[in-house]
Amino acid sequence: MSTRTTIVTGPRTRAGLAVSRRAVVNGDAVYLVARDADDCAALSGGDASVLRIDQDMALLGAGDGEVRLVVCALGPVHPGPSRGELEAQHVARDLGGIERVLAATAGRPVAVVLISSVIALAPGPDRRHYGGWKCLVEQQLADVVARTSAHATFSVVYPGRIVDGTSRRGLLGLHTTYRGLAATIDRLGRSSRTRVSGVDARLWLVAHAVRLLLTPVLPPRASTPGPSLELHLSASDRNGLP
Repeated sequence: MSTRTTIVTGPRTRAGLAVSRRAVVNGDAVYLVARDADDCAALSGGDASVLRIDQDMALLGAGDGEVRLVVCALGPVHPGPSRGELEAQHVARDLGGIERVLAATAGRPVAVVLISSVIALAPGPDRRHYGGWKCLVEQQLADVVARTSAHATFSVVYPGRIVDGTSRRGLLGLHTTYRGLAATIDRLGRSSRTRVSGVDARLWLVAHAVRLLLTPVLPPRASTPGPSLELHLSASDRNGLP
């Protein structure tokens, strides 16, 4: 039986750590994609191999087993103030690295999973920037997958609040735990689908739907357009670092 390969981007996030730990326990060949030298230093010494995003990834194409690429940090990780052009540069860099991973594994069955946020499906007035970015990077990643790997599947998981399973909030069962999120990703297999994770995420969507039903239909108000979230990838961006 061929060994599955699990590749994790954003491996220093708590979600990335949970996914990589579960993959190691499952016996996968695990690769962690490091953005820079600091990432390499922090990730080295464990049971997983570390790959720099700007290095040769040809070795990922070795073998014929299934490949699972789990994208744990693309775009803003938490809601907060806009960082403008810097955010766009980081997303372009990460998408370029993901494209190189997909190109290296194009001859193998590949399942790409993006960890997003339920806010992307129903952003409130104070979360529109964050939700907009999540929607944008999802579409950009889908385009990269379709362009680079003809036989790859693409799935998205939309969790609500993610907590440590030992916390009181985690014990209440309303929120997704990091271990539970990793298990959900495991169950996706090679399907192309979306999955809302967590009771709180489902309640969020129900509450948003109710708000929409109760909102009166009014003519649009004149407003000053916000900053564009459009992201353009140059040829150099798609090949790696800007």
